Amino acid sequence: MEGAYDFSGFLTIMAIAGGVMVVAGFLYRARQRLLVIGVQQAAVQIEGLLLRLADPAPHDVLVHAADDGRHDERWRADVRARTDDAVALGFVVLGDFEDRSLHKAMPEQALPIVRALRSDNGEIVLGITGREHQGAVVITVELGSEVRAAQNEDDVRFVETMAMGDMPMLGQGPRIDLEKLPSQTSISELVARQQTRIAAERAVAVLVPALTVDDVIQRYHRRVALTAAHRASLSALITHDELSALGGAEPAVIDMVYAELVRRAADRRSR
Repeated sequence: MEGAYDFSGFLTIMAIAGGVMVVAGFLYRARQRLLVIGVQQAAVQIEGLLLRLADPAPHDVLVHAADDGRHDERWRADVRARTDDAVALGFVVLGDFEDRSLHKAMPEQALPIVRALRSDNGEIVLGITGREHQGAVVITVELGSEVRAAQNEDDVRFVETMAMGDMPMLGQGPRIDLEKLPSQTSISELVARQQTRIAAERAVAVLVPALTVDDVIQRYHRRVALTAAHRASLSALITHDELSALGGAEPAVIDMVYAELVRRAADRRSR
């Protein structure tokens, strides 16, 4: 049943699942690019990105000054409007971040830059990204906080709140407590919800502040390590349900791709 199929949805969502700066409150979607390829080749490409997501090594993160002209005026205007909303709530702009490691893993995709801000005490990091979709700029906003057990500083979790609606996403693992709200949720509503959620953590844990650009990058590296460990714990680096949720092909084709991923995973373990 080998043939040509459209797997653009798989690779697009894989980029989202990796996240440019999810720990910093980021989420982005790679621009879709039509990839009509066979099952085996699709499995090879999907496996390659999954292996990158399962690698706990720190990512190469590049930081730019906000609004440095890297995007067109429409993008800057839309992101700036959300930035102004966050600044009005006391957030401080840290800069525009991009994950060069994910760009190397997906060179055919355009990976958007993400605007990062922090709350006045650094307990919440807020990320804003704009992506082009059908001629419009679609904004995604996510807030994240790092929580550390009071008696064990190695016991780290992340509490995150995101305006993303029903957009499919790879599982982030048991250490990432992600709550998804409707995509039109305002920044003030997102902040209020995140504050409520972390208030419940203060009685049993310590909230780790991120006040500087380096703090945010180091926090991101810690989150990458947690999600990588979860991804690596899966026999095929992805579950059948996750692959099905990404869409992009008929169920029978998804079954074939997943079977090929399982076979390749078994080959890796036998080497």
